[in-house]
Amino acid sequence: MRTVVFTLVSAATVAMALPVFAQDPIGWAQLESPTSPVFEAPSRKSRHVGSLRLGRPFPVFEYRDGKGCKEPWARVGPGWVCTQKVVAADAPIRPAEPEHYLPYKYATIFKDAEIHYKPGKRFGTGKMRKHKSTVSITAEEDRWVQTFPDQWIEKRQVVPRPPPDSSLEGVTLDAETVYPFALVRRGKIEAAPQPDLDKKALRALSDDALVPIKRFSRHPIEAVHPENSKWGPKWIKLPDGWVPKAAVAIVEPQARPDRVPDGDRWILVDLSEQLAVAYKGDTPVYATIVSTGKPDARTPTGIWQVGAKHRSARMSGGSGASYHFLADVPWIQYYSGGYAIHGAYWHNGFGWPRSQGCVNMHPRDAQWFFAFTEPRIPSGWHSFHIDRDTPSTWVVVVK
Repeated sequence: MRTVVFTLVSAATVAMALPVFAQDPIGWAQLESPTSPVFEAPSRKSRHVGSLRLGRPFPVFEYRDGKGCKEPWARVGPGWVCTQKVVAADAPIRPAEPEHYLPYKYATIFKDAEIHYKPGKRFGTGKMRKHKSTVSITAEEDRWVQTFPDQWIEKRQVVPRPPPDSSLEGVTLDAETVYPFALVRRGKIEAAPQPDLDKKALRALSDDALVPIKRFSRHPIEAVHPENSKWGPKWIKLPDGWVPKAAVAIVEPQARPDRVPDGDRWILVDLSEQLAVAYKGDTPVYATIVSTGKPDARTPTGIWQVGAKHRSARMSGGSGASYHFLADVPWIQYYSGGYAIHGAYWHNGFGWPRSQGCVNMHPRDAQWFFAFTEPRIPSGWHSFHIDRDTPSTWVVVVK
């Protein structure tokens, strides 16, 4: 701890006389270490309620002595952080541009990489496995790259992993929106002048009779072919012609579940449509295409509430050919055990089951949903664990 608590006595006295969440901060601070837990009370034995991360200033409302910290504890909103590795910081300047939807640059391990604690200084143990590990790049220095939390690997052992180029971005819904409409989830499809044409009939059509339909584009639905299968419609008519129903996700308002109180925010995840729709009460406000669990890792159906939010976090698991290590997956919202809504920077297969059970979104959309859900993550925090007494947004997953 350096200069941040030199005014401990007077600052604490003023702060404690004010309402806990109503006053302005008495100052701003930032970490010296890569990350730090936030606790419910000024004690390491209290509940873990979130985390802070290096590089993001956070407001301080008061200081207080407590247990498990050699320096005073700082209240940083609805939680407390030990100030042993905290220094004073300037209040952040509001950015002119919105925060970018990807928090870091990413790279894939090209060959088994030795982990170093400083450039050229090995730990002696520990490797990152080639092709199975993705790292976030926080700094570069000559022949080295730094990865979170504070590890260095040789630059020659990684290849940049930019996100796939994608036109996917959700659509805002308002009182002027006409339902139902279609979001195209399949690529390389063409609208035909008639439904249910076989391959021979399609080949007999003139070149200008088939109209290419852009993936992820939005279209009004003009008709549904009456000859449907027992699983639902097989053909949908768009303004440019007929397309297979499997090529699109149909967006139309759905009834609010009884468990969701009137006026609450909720997210509908439709596994059949591979679609997510955000609602305020009974009103849909945003819709996008997603990827849910593959057949061997299906996304469970049910109703839950968001229980934790992380600006980014590591996701890893599996073994052998299914092993994966994904650094700083962005905009994570856990709602049931290990199941979460989050951004996916490693694929563009949205519209089809692709995940290990989570709800994958393009990072742009995941960022939108992260900002939409309640409660908001406290100012300056990296993650927030929501207790059962705090109202939060509902997640409704249906087949």
